[in-house]
Amino acid sequence: MDNRIKIGDEWYVKESTIEAGVAIFPVDKVEIDPTFTRGFVVEDDDYVFEFSVIVVDGDVCMPTIEFIDKTGDEWTEPERWDNPVWMRKVLANDATSLKELEEYDLTDVGLQTLKLVIGLAIEDEYLTSY
Repeated sequence: MDNRIKIGDEWYVKESTIEAGVAIFPVDKVEIDPTFTRGFVVEDDDYVFEFSVIVVDGDVCMPTIEFIDKTGDEWTEPERWDNPVWMRKVLANDATSLKELEEYDLTDVGLQTLKLVIGLAIEDEYLTSY
């Protein structure tokens, strides 16, 4: 009777519970080499700015801002900016770097938000080595 349990007047066969960490479905052993990232997202009614870095052996590299414009009838496809020197120049109001942003038609608030994203990335030490 060890494999049975009585509930009310009915007897049932006990089912084993799934052990923590054991896959429910059979999984073949697969070698993986995951890439870990860190980052954050800033979104308002008009734009999405997603900042991320890849983490390799504890070091951060490959800073990227993914930008989506939501101001039109349809959201734009994500645009990726991955030049940390350019990011710092945008923050410093470099005329050439700001001119490159003109094609995205950012509002003043959008530009300020982008600068805040870059500033936060620097504050969180994601852009310190660039």
